[in-house]
Amino acid sequence: MLPSTPRVFLDNVRSFKSRKGSEKYSSSVDGPIELAESWGIDASAWDRAWSSLSGGEAQRIVLALAVGIPGAEILLLDEPTSALDEETSGIIEKQLLTMLRSHATLKAIIWITHSQAQENRVGTRHVLMETGGRLSNFSNPSSLLREKVLGKTPSGKRYTLVWQGSRTTNELA
Repeated sequence: MLPSTPRVFLDNVRSFKSRKGSEKYSSSVDGPIELAESWGIDASAWDRAWSSLSGGEAQRIVLALAVGIPGAEILLLDEPTSALDEETSGIIEKQLLTMLRSHATLKAIIWITHSQAQENRVGTRHVLMETGGRLSNFSNPSSLLREKVLGKTPSGKRYTLVWQGSRTTNELA
């Protein structure tokens, strides 16, 4: 877990020289704090120690940081809602997909999930990664990332990579 609080982390990221001049946020709300509020996180949680947050609170805050800080063209989300209830997961899924479709900067979301139901809700292109890194069940094999990019999975694990994009893979390459 990170030291200090989510607000201190956010302030540190915003202070980076590479962030200067980035006035616009990548989300449809004012920034990470407001985005997290729309996902049920009270603004006071940003001033609590990371270690005092529940798994679901921390997960939503980290996701709000990733999405609410401007600049990302592609989001790589590994189990972004695994610690959340079904209702909250649905709210976040819908908002992320809306942002993807309506925002000029965000071009794609690569969503890694173990949930077939979530895969079906959020994905437009799918690939199943089995033990040893073998890829199977391509829904659109000509436009998916290949093994050299995805790497190998730990023994005995199975991941589904879901690609949701507003642009084709060829446009992103």
